[in-house]
Amino acid sequence: MRLAEPSADGHRGDIDGLRALAVVPVCAFHAGAPLFPGGFIGVDIFFVISGYLMARMIGQGLSQGDFSIVEFYQRRILRIFPALAVVLIFTVIAASILAPPRLYADFGSTLTATVGFASNLAFSRKSANYFDAPTELNPLLHTWSLAVEEQFYILFPLCLALVWRFGQRTVFTLTGLAAAASFALSVWGTANAPTATFYLLPTRAWELLIGAMLVLWPGSRAELRSRFYRDGAAGLFGLALIGYGLMAFEPEMAFPGAAALVPCLGAALLIHAGRDARTPAARLLSLRPFQIIGRLSYSLYLWHWPLLVFLQKYHWPQNSVALRALLVPTTLLAAYASWRWVERPFRGRHGQWPQAAIFAAAACGMGLLGLIGMGVEASNGWPQRFPGLASVSLERQIAEEPPDPAWAQLSNRNCFVETVSDWDEQRCILSGRSQNKALLWGDSFAARYAYGLFASKAAAFDALQFTSPACPPILNYHAASNPSCTPFNAAVPAIIKRHGVSVVIMAANWDSYLRRRKMRLDDMQRTVTALRQLGVRVVLIGQSPVFGFPYPDEYFYQAYGAQQAERSYRARLAADPGLNDRISLAAKADVFFDPMRSLCDRDRCLFKDGGHYLFEDYGHFTQVGSLRVVARLLDEMAK
Repeated sequence: MRLAEPSADGHRGDIDGLRALAVVPVCAFHAGAPLFPGGFIGVDIFFVISGYLMARMIGQGLSQGDFSIVEFYQRRILRIFPALAVVLIFTVIAASILAPPRLYADFGSTLTATVGFASNLAFSRKSANYFDAPTELNPLLHTWSLAVEEQFYILFPLCLALVWRFGQRTVFTLTGLAAAASFALSVWGTANAPTATFYLLPTRAWELLIGAMLVLWPGSRAELRSRFYRDGAAGLFGLALIGYGLMAFEPEMAFPGAAALVPCLGAALLIHAGRDARTPAARLLSLRPFQIIGRLSYSLYLWHWPLLVFLQKYHWPQNSVALRALLVPTTLLAAYASWRWVERPFRGRHGQWPQAAIFAAAACGMGLLGLIGMGVEASNGWPQRFPGLASVSLERQIAEEPPDPAWAQLSNRNCFVETVSDWDEQRCILSGRSQNKALLWGDSFAARYAYGLFASKAAAFDALQFTSPACPPILNYHAASNPSCTPFNAAVPAIIKRHGVSVVIMAANWDSYLRRRKMRLDDMQRTVTALRQLGVRVVLIGQSPVFGFPYPDEYFYQAYGAQQAERSYRARLAADPGLNDRISLAAKADVFFDPMRSLCDRDRCLFKDGGHYLFEDYGHFTQVGSLRVVARLLDEMAK
């Protein structure tokens, strides 16, 4: 069988340049640089490149009759494992020093998954979406894409070897059908199961198969060198597609799905047209700066995220501005050292060492790291590293609060649910003191007002809780990351009529949705207007304080130690202090309540008061916090 790509060994400088075009936007996007809002598509470009290179390597061996699956895996081990092992060892050491128990325990579980090339499976279960706040603090988050590629490397050569004897046209057709099925599943999954679709191989395989199809194309060389490719138009169009994706795509869009066609087709066109090194795009990508970064791309990708997490995303006192400024040079230096003294010495050495020794060394090294990960997880993050942490533990505060039996029963009812079908409306009334009904509507931040409404004796109404994760109280709200939110919110008008609701209390983590452009201030005004037309009084709770850390007790301990356990403490606000003024002006609710006004002093907000935490994470109230803020809310509503 003759392949469209004539040589498996011929180095192509333009592909190195394409790697640079993929890795730089990914790194910039992860660092929060505004230059490439769609920088996450760099991973999709990498997938196309990987599919192309793997098909070229495997196809060349199959066409010559000397393909060895054992040698293929041996090459993959020498290419991937050494640099990955060094980075994993570094993260184990750094995390053991810097990561507090809960973050460290999470790191341990993903370390075990990473060495088994299953971290994409782990993250698909752990996170609500790729940009979930706790997940962002995991130094191994970026390994999900390596897991997808490795799973592809395990399956693809076996499948290709099985069908190779049927001829090139059949092989190409079957590959195309597999890609089409994967693409259709990706489009469906993006709308119905967005997190799994983002992470898992079945919905990502089509991106790698597009690259493979460039090699398996059964057409003649004359067809490949038509005028469209000879004059370089395809390459320029491919650059335009990638440039559009980098500048126009946003994190909260529906992705991958149909949108991922843009970067994938762009990468495929660049690879295809770049076979003629004289085309403008190939000459551009072959420039020396692109070549240098492209050769470092694997190490650069491996190092950038853990260094970013440890130097920038961990908000401990030792994380100074000067330390963060070292991020770029440190990442480049680590990537160069990894490429020069780890990648290069192992690359191309597959015939110089016994195969058994290579497989045994890889198995032992990764097995040892996996055991470390299991040990870290089993120890609950090794809390003994911080012996004074127990004295400021949030869990201790929660355990010492005697639970109200009625509230314990209520909180186990289906009042904070993902779909409207799970909501048990007959069991979500917070109290039975009044004939007046108020609907508490919103996301997880809204759900934290429920305890205060339940325990308060000053409320002149019964509150009915109707809350859902990551679902702001906005009518006709649509988000690819949470498709069930639309029908959930659509049920509100019927609930109002069915229960005779006279007051609707809206609350959410507004800053998150507005900052990520998942909604606009106009949406709030439109919802308020629609509710008024139903004859209800609208109470809008503005943005409550949010902070830049997931666990306040661990942050408090690392910042101030155990000796200040009974002190009050204000932490820096992570949201815009002026946001509530804009919300109040735009929404025009009957009552607007600003939680920050009673808890914040300019850009600092109280998260611990007299030894009691008001928040249990980056922004969700504890019971103490809920009681405090609801008392102020009821005062505002009574005016």
